[in-house]
Amino acid sequence: MAADAAGVARLRIEECGPEQAAVVHRLTQAAFRAHASLDPPSSAGRETLESVRADLASGGALARLDGRPAGCLRFAVAGDHVHVRRVAVPPELQGRGIGSALMAWVEAKAAARGLAEVTLGVRLALSGNLRLYRRLGYEEAGRSSHPGHDRPTWVLMRKRVTPPGAPRPPGGDGPARPPAASTRGS
Repeated sequence: MAADAAGVARLRIEECGPEQAAVVHRLTQAAFRAHASLDPPSSAGRETLESVRADLASGGALARLDGRPAGCLRFAVAGDHVHVRRVAVPPELQGRGIGSALMAWVEAKAAARGLAEVTLGVRLALSGNLRLYRRLGYEEAGRSSHPGHDRPTWVLMRKRVTPPGAPRPPGGDGPARPPAASTRGS
Protein backbone atom coordinates (compact mmCIF):
# COMPACT_ATOMS: atom_id res chain seq x y z
CA MET A 1 0.00 0.00 0.00
CA ALA A 2 1.44 3.34 -1.04
CA ALA A 3 1.46 6.20 1.44
CA ASP A 4 1.98 9.94 1.34
CA ALA A 5 4.97 11.73 2.88
CA ALA A 6 3.39 11.56 6.34
CA GLY A 7 2.92 7.78 5.98
CA VAL A 8 -0.89 8.01 5.79
CA ALA A 9 -2.62 6.11 3.01
CA ARG A 10 -4.86 8.11 0.68
CA LEU A 11 -8.55 7.20 0.47
CA ARG A 12 -10.97 8.61 -2.09
CA ILE A 13 -14.71 7.88 -2.21
CA GLU A 14 -16.86 8.46 -5.26
CA GLU A 15 -20.42 7.73 -6.22
CA CYS A 16 -20.79 4.78 -8.55
CA GLY A 17 -23.52 3.09 -10.49
CA PRO A 18 -24.07 -0.03 -12.57
CA GLU A 19 -20.89 0.61 -14.57
CA GLN A 20 -18.85 -0.43 -11.50
CA ALA A 21 -20.84 -3.65 -10.86
CA ALA A 22 -17.87 -5.98 -11.43
CA VAL A 23 -15.70 -4.13 -8.90
CA VAL A 24 -18.52 -3.85 -6.33
CA HIS A 25 -19.39 -7.55 -6.77
CA ARG A 26 -15.76 -8.61 -6.22
CA LEU A 27 -15.40 -6.43 -3.11
CA THR A 28 -18.72 -7.62 -1.69
CA GLN A 29 -17.91 -11.30 -2.23
CA ALA A 30 -14.53 -10.88 -0.49
CA ALA A 31 -16.03 -8.99 2.45
CA PHE A 32 -19.06 -11.22 2.97
CA ARG A 33 -17.37 -14.60 2.44
CA ALA A 34 -17.01 -15.07 6.21
CA HIS A 35 -20.75 -14.46 6.66
CA ALA A 36 -21.68 -17.71 4.88
CA SER A 37 -21.76 -19.47 8.26
CA LEU A 38 -24.40 -17.11 9.69
CA ASP A 39 -27.86 -18.49 10.35
CA PRO A 40 -29.36 -17.74 7.93
CA PRO A 41 -26.39 -17.32 5.60
CA SER A 42 -25.91 -13.90 4.06
CA SER A 43 -27.65 -13.53 0.71
CA ALA A 44 -24.58 -11.66 -0.54
CA GLY A 45 -23.02 -15.01 -1.48
CA ARG A 46 -25.86 -15.68 -3.92
CA GLU A 47 -25.54 -12.35 -5.72
CA THR A 48 -24.62 -12.32 -9.38
CA LEU A 49 -22.96 -9.64 -11.45
CA GLU A 50 -26.37 -8.91 -12.98
CA SER A 51 -28.11 -8.57 -9.60
CA VAL A 52 -25.37 -6.22 -8.36
CA ARG A 53 -25.68 -4.15 -11.54
CA ALA A 54 -29.45 -3.84 -10.96
CA ASP A 55 -28.95 -3.00 -7.27
CA LEU A 56 -26.49 -0.22 -8.12
CA ALA A 57 -29.13 1.53 -10.23
CA SER A 58 -30.42 3.06 -6.97
CA GLY A 59 -26.95 4.19 -5.86
CA GLY A 60 -23.54 3.14 -4.71
CA ALA A 61 -20.19 4.39 -3.52
CA LEU A 62 -16.71 3.05 -4.19
CA ALA A 63 -13.70 3.72 -1.97
CA ARG A 64 -10.25 3.63 -3.52
CA LEU A 65 -7.12 3.41 -1.44
CA ASP A 66 -4.17 4.77 -3.39
CA GLY A 67 -6.22 4.23 -6.54
CA ARG A 68 -7.13 0.59 -5.83
CA PRO A 69 -10.69 -0.51 -4.94
CA ALA A 70 -10.87 -0.87 -1.15
CA GLY A 71 -14.55 -0.82 -0.18
CA CYS A 72 -18.05 -0.06 -1.32
CA LEU A 73 -21.65 0.33 -0.27
CA ARG A 74 -25.04 0.53 -1.91
CA PHE A 75 -27.87 2.86 -1.01
CA ALA A 76 -31.35 3.95 -1.94
CA VAL A 77 -33.35 7.03 -1.05
CA ALA A 78 -36.59 5.98 0.65
CA GLY A 79 -38.89 8.80 1.71
CA ASP A 80 -37.02 11.07 4.13
CA HIS A 81 -33.94 8.88 4.50
CA VAL A 82 -31.17 7.00 2.75
CA HIS A 83 -31.05 3.25 3.40
CA VAL A 84 -27.55 1.72 3.15
CA ARG A 85 -26.89 -1.87 2.17
CA ARG A 86 -23.87 -4.10 1.75
CA VAL A 87 -21.11 -2.01 3.29
CA ALA A 88 -18.15 -4.09 2.14
CA VAL A 89 -14.44 -3.85 2.94
CA PRO A 90 -12.23 -6.88 2.18
CA PRO A 91 -10.84 -8.56 5.33
CA GLU A 92 -7.25 -7.52 4.64
CA LEU A 93 -8.30 -3.84 4.62
CA GLN A 94 -10.72 -3.87 7.57
CA GLY A 95 -9.87 -1.81 10.64
CA ARG A 96 -8.35 1.05 8.64
CA GLY A 97 -11.34 3.39 8.70
CA ILE A 98 -12.60 2.61 5.19
CA GLY A 99 -16.07 1.54 6.32
CA SER A 100 -16.34 4.58 8.60
CA ALA A 101 -15.31 6.84 5.73
CA LEU A 102 -17.92 5.27 3.43
CA MET A 103 -20.59 5.90 6.06
CA ALA A 104 -19.44 9.52 6.54
CA TRP A 105 -19.67 9.97 2.76
CA VAL A 106 -23.26 8.68 2.56
CA GLU A 107 -24.25 10.72 5.63
CA ALA A 108 -22.94 13.88 3.92
CA LYS A 109 -24.83 12.94 0.76
CA ALA A 110 -28.07 12.49 2.72
CA ALA A 111 -27.60 15.79 4.58
CA ALA A 112 -26.88 17.63 1.31
CA ARG A 113 -30.21 16.38 -0.03
CA GLY A 114 -31.98 17.54 3.14
CA LEU A 115 -32.88 13.99 4.14
CA ALA A 116 -33.48 13.34 7.82
CA GLU A 117 -31.49 10.19 8.45
CA VAL A 118 -29.42 7.26 7.26
CA THR A 119 -30.60 3.74 8.06
CA LEU A 120 -29.07 0.29 7.71
CA GLY A 121 -29.69 -3.26 8.84
CA VAL A 122 -27.06 -5.12 10.88
CA ARG A 123 -27.00 -8.79 11.85
CA LEU A 124 -27.18 -9.26 15.60
CA ALA A 125 -24.54 -12.01 15.29
CA LEU A 126 -22.02 -9.46 13.95
CA SER A 127 -21.11 -7.77 17.23
CA GLY A 128 -18.13 -5.95 15.73
CA ASN A 129 -20.36 -4.34 13.11
CA LEU A 130 -22.88 -3.34 15.79
CA ARG A 131 -20.08 -1.71 17.83
CA LEU A 132 -18.81 0.15 14.76
CA TYR A 133 -22.21 1.64 13.90
CA ARG A 134 -22.92 2.58 17.52
CA ARG A 135 -19.53 4.30 17.65
CA LEU A 136 -20.51 6.20 14.50
CA GLY A 137 -23.65 7.46 16.24
CA TYR A 138 -26.24 4.97 14.98
CA GLU A 139 -29.06 3.95 17.32
CA GLU A 140 -31.25 0.88 17.30
CA ALA A 141 -34.63 1.54 15.70
CA GLY A 142 -36.07 -1.97 15.83
CA ARG A 143 -35.32 -5.69 15.65
CA SER A 144 -36.55 -8.16 13.06
CA SER A 145 -36.27 -11.81 12.17
CA HIS A 146 -35.33 -13.41 8.89
CA PRO A 147 -38.03 -15.71 7.47
CA GLY A 148 -38.18 -19.00 9.34
CA HIS A 149 -36.65 -17.65 12.55
CA ASP A 150 -38.61 -17.11 15.76
CA ARG A 151 -36.08 -14.73 17.30
CA PRO A 152 -34.61 -11.44 16.08
CA THR A 153 -31.66 -11.92 13.72
CA TRP A 154 -31.01 -8.33 12.68
CA VAL A 155 -31.44 -4.79 13.91
CA LEU A 156 -32.44 -1.66 12.02
CA MET A 157 -30.13 1.20 12.96
CA ARG A 158 -30.50 4.88 12.16
CA LYS A 159 -28.62 8.13 12.50
CA ARG A 160 -30.14 11.58 12.14
CA VAL A 161 -28.15 13.72 9.71
CA THR A 162 -30.33 16.84 9.58
CA PRO A 163 -32.25 18.44 12.44
CA PRO A 164 -35.98 17.58 12.69
CA GLY A 165 -38.02 19.99 10.60
CA ALA A 166 -34.99 21.37 8.76
CA PRO A 167 -35.95 22.69 5.34
CA ARG A 168 -34.71 20.79 2.32
CA PRO A 169 -32.17 22.71 0.25
CA PRO A 170 -33.33 24.05 -3.13
CA GLY A 171 -33.33 21.15 -5.54
CA GLY A 172 -33.08 18.74 -2.59
CA ASP A 173 -35.21 16.19 -4.41
CA GLY A 174 -32.74 15.92 -7.28
CA PRO A 175 -29.56 13.92 -7.35
CA ALA A 176 -27.03 15.30 -4.91
CA ARG A 177 -23.38 15.08 -5.72
CA PRO A 178 -21.30 16.09 -2.74
CA PRO A 179 -17.68 16.74 -3.57
CA ALA A 180 -15.70 13.50 -3.84
CA ALA A 181 -14.59 12.77 -0.32
CA SER A 182 -10.89 12.74 0.18
CA THR A 183 -10.61 11.09 3.55
CA ARG A 184 -7.52 9.98 5.39
CA GLY A 185 -7.63 6.31 6.36
CA SER A 186 -6.70 5.34 9.88
